[in-house]
Amino acid sequence: MSHTGYRRCCRILVLIIWVIAVIAAVYGQEQKTWNYKGEVMGQVGWGGFYHGDSKIGDGTEWGGSFGLKPFSGKLQRLGFEIQANRLDVAYERGSNINDGQVTSVVGNVLYHFSNSPIQPYVAGGLGVLKASYTERIIGGAVLGSNEDYVSTVDAQKMLLNIGAGVKARLVRGLAIRPEIRFYNTTIGSGYNFGSIRLSVGLGYYW
Repeated sequence: MSHTGYRRCCRILVLIIWVIAVIAAVYGQEQKTWNYKGEVMGQVGWGGFYHGDSKIGDGTEWGGSFGLKPFSGKLQRLGFEIQANRLDVAYERGSNINDGQVTSVVGNVLYHFSNSPIQPYVAGGLGVLKASYTERIIGGAVLGSNEDYVSTVDAQKMLLNIGAGVKARLVRGLAIRPEIRFYNTTIGSGYNFGSIRLSVGLGYYW
């Protein structure tokens, strides 16, 4: 399967799981409230990665997180988490071929809009992003050369991220978590990276 076909399959799979999450949330509930203190989650998804307005590539994302909702009373809907992930990026158009990985670790604050088995939420936080990829122009196409032009980027930047999603309880202790998240490294000088991620997580809650 080509890179394009593989990435298309990943996108379709993620969208299908999003639909399943909504259906399960609506029809699979046994209780009116869902209160938990901790969460461990694994996730898979698809993302696109950019340097300024230029697309570096897109591909499959893998990650996980650990979160807590430590408060009760009026602050019960406030949560905190540490999230780490890796995005494999690839791009091929004409004589341009990009390939590499992007890893990030972020600390987030979450606010949940409900205590029910379906909990929409928003999230935001800061972290670190490391981008390591190679940009190749076959035959030096735009440079008037017969040799390949290769540029290797290995950069680390402070990261700002915001996102939104839904935690939908499936059975006791397990929930599915579709999410969309935006990353940006506009803080500081140097490379300005941006990314959009669409993912689905399966979490254990206690």
